[in-house]
Amino acid sequence: MNEKQRKTEFVKNYLKPLLCNAQCEVKDAEYTVLDNDEEYVIVTYNSGFTKRICVSADSLRAITIDVLKYCG
Repeated sequence: MNEKQRKTEFVKNYLKPLLCNAQCEVKDAEYTVLDNDEEYVIVTYNSGFTKRICVSADSLRAITIDVLKYCG
């Protein structure tokens, strides 16, 4: 499994459930890589508002920390 796949699976299987169950009013979180190789987690709140959080070159732990900064 390559790094992009690991990050995609981590966000889908661990980070998204954490956010959805931590009373952050989050309904979705998705890892994405842009054409210029910048990495983001797109967080969608129950209200429909979306937040794009830069996670370029982050480890899985750093992704979690960066995304949780914006929760709440």
